[in-house]
Formats: sequence, C-alpha cells, structure tokens
Amino acid sequence: MSRDLFCPTGRIYRGNLHGHCTHSDGRNEAAEVVRLYREAGYDFTCLSDHYWTDPRYSAETVCDSSGLDSDDFITIIWAFTDMSVAGRAGITYITLMRPSFPIRWYAALVGLLWLLALPAQAGQLAGAIDEIDADVLFLRHALAPGFGDPANFSIHDCRTQRNLSQAGREQSRRIGQYLRDEAIGIKVILSSRWCRCVETAAELGLGPFTTHDGLNSFFDGHVDRAETIRLLRAYLDSMKASPANGSITLMVTHQVVITAITGIAPQSGGFVAYNSRTGAVKRAGTPVQP
Repeated sequence: MSRDLFCPTGRIYRGNLHGHCTHSDGRNEAAEVVRLYREAGYDFTCLSDHYWTDPRYSAETVCDSSGLDSDDFITIIWAFTDMSVAGRAGITYITLMRPSFPIRWYAALVGLLWLLALPAQAGQLAGAIDEIDADVLFLRHALAPGFGDPANFSIHDCRTQRNLSQAGREQSRRIGQYLRDEAIGIKVILSSRWCRCVETAAELGLGPFTTHDGLNSFFDGHVDRAETIRLLRAYLDSMKASPANGSITLMVTHQVVITAITGIAPQSGGFVAYNSRTGAVKRAGTPVQP
C-alpha cells in the first residue's frame, strides 16, 4: 500500500480513536495509556472515556490529559455522552482541542467523527433493505446509559438490570414513528428478554412482540454465547423455508448479538439489515438519535 495517499510530501499519522483509562472503566491510568501508545510508535491517542453519570462505569467530568501532551505525541479527548447531558438532539460526540493540536488534524478528525455520528436520512433504511433484499432488521435497543449489567443481575427483575433512560424511551417511540413513516413492512417482532430490549420493543408501538432466547445478551456471561447463537441461527435458518414477500422480521437485541451474526456494531437505536437466505448484511444507520 502506498504511503503517499494525499500528496507526494505528506506523511501518515498513526493513532487510536477510541480508548478508556481509569477515569471511567479502563484498566490503566491515563499516563500509562499514553506511554504505551507512544512507545508503540503512535502519534496520538484518544481518551474516549464514558461521560455518563453512572458511577459504576463513568465519570462526571472529562479526563484532563493536557499535561500528557508532548512535541511528538498528542492526546485527544472524545467523550460519548447521553443526549440529555449534551442538551441537544443530534450531538453525539464532544471533542476538545488542545492549543498544540495541529489544526489540519483537528479539522480532519472532527469531519470524520461528524460523518460517523450522522443519523440516517429518510429512505436510508428502506434503501438498505432493498439493496440486499433483507427479510430481517436487527435493532440494537435504545439508549440505556452504562456498561453491561450489575453484578446482582436477574432476568426476572428489571431493577437489577441496566435500563433505558428517559431519552431512550423517547428514542424508542420516535423509532416506531420513523418505521411507520417509512412504511417498513414489519410482520414479526422478536425481542431479547432483557428489560431494555423489551421496553424498546414495547415503546415502538408497532404491535405485539415475543421474546426469543437467541437474542439475549451473553456479554457478561449471564447466558451461554454458543447456545444463544445456535438458537438464533436456527431461527434464521427456519426463515429460509418461507418466502419473505417483502415482509420484515424485526429483532430487538444487543450489540454483541448483532455483531456475532453480521460483524457490524451499531449504535443504540441503530439498525442492520440482514438477508437470512444469502447472509448478506447492510448497515442501515441510526435514523433516530436519542
């Protein structure tokens, strides 16, 4: 691969755009993170610590790593935040610039992050379905601030689980309206048994739904990963026997499940289109930001 991607005299900067330190749920102090990346030959790293007000996983302040910058290494602060904290719909990332950070780097990175954060435009979901003749839409549950589930997790008690925030419930309702406006032909709705998925499915307001154990989260080991995926693949295989005829099965589930089947990790409230007959997949965006 040529290194002269942009101009004959240019250079490639090596960096990492996502990483946590002990300011939220990371394992290493910020200084140790910076040291490891610098010694590995990187030019910059991003400390993208959680910025939610959940004390188990997050921080109420952005990590100040300005003292760790040097002539040959830059740190970027990139905080993923609950929309209620940002106070403005559509703002997904907070990126802070240091005075020493080259403006050409900053402009390029902000442009990239903004493109990644943009919600899907009208028709994008339908376009993704049509492109691969999808008969399944995977939907990651709406916004549920935090990480994983509490240690005292019980599938029978929502109080022991990470649940939707008010912004997440509102996002679910607007996703339902979006699907109606786009005339997406949802025939069947399945959901994980986790409360944040069940609540997402209910708040969509698209009709009855049932839970399916092939959609449960194996992230924290509360269920067996292999068995969960086996159940889901068995269901997807069963769909091959009957033509979809344009109808869609909506599966409300978790990032780990969607990634295991499609290789794509959507945002909260994000869609991935899937064809059960061919295995084709298509990222369909996040039409409704929290």
